[in-house]
Amino acid sequence: MNEIMQNLPPELKKKVMGMLANMPEERREGFKKKLAGMSEDDIRKMLDNMGQATPEEKKARLEKLKSMTPEQLAQMSKQEEVKRQMQEKMQQGSSSAGSARGGGRGAKAQAKDFSGTLKRLITYKKGTMPKMLAVCVIAVISTVCAVVAPAVLARVLNIIQQKVASGKELEWFRIARALRVLGVLYLLNTGLTIVQGRMVTNIAQDMIGQLRRDVNRKIMKLPFSYFDSNSKGDILSRTTNDIDNIGTSFQQTAVRLLSDIVTIAGCIICMFVLSWKLAILGLVMLPFTVMGGRIIMAKSQNYFRGQWSALGELNGIAEESFSGLDVIRAFGYEKNKIEEYRRKSEELYKASRKAQFLSGIINPVSSVFNNLSYILLCCVGAALAITGNVSVGNITAMMQYQKQYSNPVTQIASLINTLQSAVASAERVFEVIDEKEEEETSDNYRRLENVEGNITFEHLKFGYTPNNLLMTDINVDVKKGQMIAIVGPTGAGKTTLVNLLMRFYEPNGGQIKIDGMSIRDMTRHDLRDIFGMVLQETWLFNGTIYDNIAYGKAGATEEQVKEVAKAAQVEFFFDTMTDGYDTVLNEDASNISQGQKQLLTIARAMLSNPPILILDEATSSVDTRTEVMIQTAMSNLLKGRTSFVIAHRLSTIKDADLILYMENGNIVEQGSHNALMEKGGKYADLYNSQFAQA
Repeated sequence: MNEIMQNLPPELKKKVMGMLANMPEERREGFKKKLAGMSEDDIRKMLDNMGQATPEEKKARLEKLKSMTPEQLAQMSKQEEVKRQMQEKMQQGSSSAGSARGGGRGAKAQAKDFSGTLKRLITYKKGTMPKMLAVCVIAVISTVCAVVAPAVLARVLNIIQQKVASGKELEWFRIARALRVLGVLYLLNTGLTIVQGRMVTNIAQDMIGQLRRDVNRKIMKLPFSYFDSNSKGDILSRTTNDIDNIGTSFQQTAVRLLSDIVTIAGCIICMFVLSWKLAILGLVMLPFTVMGGRIIMAKSQNYFRGQWSALGELNGIAEESFSGLDVIRAFGYEKNKIEEYRRKSEELYKASRKAQFLSGIINPVSSVFNNLSYILLCCVGAALAITGNVSVGNITAMMQYQKQYSNPVTQIASLINTLQSAVASAERVFEVIDEKEEEETSDNYRRLENVEGNITFEHLKFGYTPNNLLMTDINVDVKKGQMIAIVGPTGAGKTTLVNLLMRFYEPNGGQIKIDGMSIRDMTRHDLRDIFGMVLQETWLFNGTIYDNIAYGKAGATEEQVKEVAKAAQVEFFFDTMTDGYDTVLNEDASNISQGQKQLLTIARAMLSNPPILILDEATSSVDTRTEVMIQTAMSNLLKGRTSFVIAHRLSTIKDADLILYMENGNIVEQGSHNALMEKGGKYADLYNSQFAQA
């Protein structure tokens, strides 16, 4: 007992000592004896389970454990592992939520490259600059028409004022001609504005289309480690919500910003031409308007980024909840998930409320300064008109120009709301585009022809982080046509080994060769064409049963599809359905059983007819009767092919040519079933534990 306690980590030792201290003496010795035969993981799981149970539940649990068979204990262990992983995910979600809440505050959020991201977004689509220049030219012409119009109107008023003051008859011909010019200017302004809007819409949609294509292409090239470390919901949010937001926001702001900037410049020039004194008076409040907008904009930018980030995390929680709903309910985590969603929803609410509130007050603040400037212009202009220093027409034009430029100033400040949101979304999308892709490992890739299936693992080293290696020295020599079984406890590295073979991850050292050629000298596409995979987690798409099987081979005939369906024992199930092979599977294929899903993926692998097969718990979701039915078909499929079979049911791999027993990432035993049983090592213990009752 003392030796076991010495080998335990400090935090685990503290828990054990605390439980012993609170335990009655009559039970303490029995508990110590039980601990003596347990591993560190077993002790940890037991403490976690007993810490959550009432005394009555603990007693009932112990009685239940005593009455369970080895197979039932193994199944329970697997369920407990799933539960532990869910707890870890929930704790990580709570931790990341806390971090996001802290990062959402304006004072603590990191500054982002607003101008750099905006410039990159505008110039992202190649060939858009000529179009943007054309839009700018149209915007200038359109704005000139709008800016010249008040000057023409001022001329009409000045003519009327002069004739009335001198008592002469009005020159209606000159007035009518000026009004015709005024009408043409307004019509031209309207027409050019429509053309400008259409062009900007096309530019925005082209840019968004390019972004979508680039993001999709990038997703296909990202390493698996990226998806391991990022929420699926957040990735989905970046590729859908954020891109949609960029398109909508850019389309709304680009037209108005171009027009408003040119309008402000034109109005200010005309104001100085008419009267530089009144122009200065009309512009006196402009610096306050701009500064107020910039201050509010700077504060709201951080909240907009927090808003879209929180939305992505919220989507991740929702996606995880829907996809794992049966597991959540099975372990009674409904309240935990509801609370996790509520916390993240509250975070999104706070970030959105602050962002929208700050951006919403830009318009009222700007209006206050613009109205003060208008009042000053009216009062001083009236005084100058009375003294005869300024004509009525010029004052009228000045008042129009003041309103004409103040509205765009207010609009620009208001549009910052939309622009900030678009830039925040663009940053999140560019983060995906800028992610490091799967590394190329050769400048001269070769294609392996006539694959035989000889595979060697030479001094292979791997870890998900460089400083924490899972595998330290893997050496295996596989001959063509051999069946290699990989067994071991959960987390031993069985799936990781085949992931390295498929180059889903890159090793930290050593190499893997197929028929003497290093897999690093092949393209990933050519390498994966060699393999056929049947995974524990089935993947089927929304379509017919026939289409899902035919997915395994491009151009497969109906005869080939039905032949593999029959060999995989799947034909019987679907012949009993009303639509047979034309039965449409829904989005998650929930209208067929888990066993039928697994059989479909087996049939698909058979159709692909690969030189090398990987079966990762391929029969884990199939009942015993169906498992027996497909063993013959599987053995026929495996003839002449090198295959790797990961299995927990050791009855399925007794005939394997080579069995690899893995533990903590390394191969601790390897050999045939008979050789390993004679050795009496860990494989023999595992096998005997499954069949002791038999």
